[in-house]
Amino acid sequence: MTAQKTPQEIPQKKPQEQTKDFYFKFLGKFAVYYGGKELKPLTGGKKVWLLIQYLAYNKDREIPFEQMLENLWPEEEYSNPVNVVKNLVYRARKVLSDLCGEDPGCIIKQNNCYRWNPEVACSSDAEDFAAGLKQAADAETREERCRLLEKTCALYEGPFAPAASLSEWAMAKERLYADLYDRNAFALSEMMLEDMRYVELIALCRLAMAMDPYNERIHCQLMKAYARENQRPQLVKHFRRLTKTLKKDLGIEPSAKTKALYEDLSKETKRTETDIRNIKKDLTEVMVAKGAYFCGYEIFKNIYKIVCREDMRNDTVSSIALVTVVSGSTGEMSAAGDRDQRRLAQLKDCIVQGLRKNDIVTYYGDRQFLVLLTSTPQQAGTATMERVIRQYKSRYQSTSLPVKCSVSALETNIEADI
Repeated sequence: MTAQKTPQEIPQKKPQEQTKDFYFKFLGKFAVYYGGKELKPLTGGKKVWLLIQYLAYNKDREIPFEQMLENLWPEEEYSNPVNVVKNLVYRARKVLSDLCGEDPGCIIKQNNCYRWNPEVACSSDAEDFAAGLKQAADAETREERCRLLEKTCALYEGPFAPAASLSEWAMAKERLYADLYDRNAFALSEMMLEDMRYVELIALCRLAMAMDPYNERIHCQLMKAYARENQRPQLVKHFRRLTKTLKKDLGIEPSAKTKALYEDLSKETKRTETDIRNIKKDLTEVMVAKGAYFCGYEIFKNIYKIVCREDMRNDTVSSIALVTVVSGSTGEMSAAGDRDQRRLAQLKDCIVQGLRKNDIVTYYGDRQFLVLLTSTPQQAGTATMERVIRQYKSRYQSTSLPVKCSVSALETNIEADI
């Protein structure tokens, strides 16, 4: 008994031996090949070619007239569906005969159904794609699986039968092949990442994103590749582009998982920089800002700890000020209001611009500001803040908010492990 050959062992026919074979390209731009040559132009009408696509894809099935019409044109009603199908089949046979230069006899009637003639060889990229994925899944080694996935994923050039995408059967197949490609392209990207094949991974991700620009898993793989290649500018640029695309097209932001990955990768690329000049360039402010440094509260807390250490080491004194927007009548902190946002921004600008470059400012809640006055004792700090508030009220006489300010010296008795 002769052993059955595996798909890898089956000898491929040479082009001159395939003179009577049909090959359909479904994935991406639709095309038909006969005897190794592309048939074009595809004249004859859209319905005719939808019928040919349908029969070629379902080449191993006998399809009743009613089912064929329901799958292809479910929204249309026919008084005599049999004659409609007969007419379309006649036109399809004529189109194929004209393009092939002979009657290939590829559409036959059998058991009161039409089907693709099993005697006429017919294959497609969709068939090759599915077979390639099966071979990859059955591969005995990781290297063989990776090689087969690379070869097979390259066959997917876009959605299934885009011209037939409004037909129910085509929509189902489109989802099927898109999902197959997504899962296997991601699996391939994971292997490339493990093998440190970053340049090839970047190319794969770009192709995959062209198929589905909103697939955040693939975007994350691309960002990982940029980080491993230490391409920080590309990493930052890509995340910003992704954020802009999702916001513009879908009205959403990247997922929390994608954002967290970006933050981690940004830290990682900073840690692995080897040229100190590049690090200095990254740390340098884009523009020379005037006045104090404004930052978030978490950063403010860390700077506070550093200033406390400096005061202990240098035997200097710094101060911290709390500026609060209050109610003009009660003197207590007022409730936030949307109409006050512009005036709060004006107050912030006056505080920042009225202080030195080594002073630090942050928001503390929505109606308060914290100010760290470095190397400034409490009395001098009080005078400084009184001057800043006077300037604010003078500049915005009619729109200034009522504020109060308290100043206190920094506590330097911090724990040694801070």
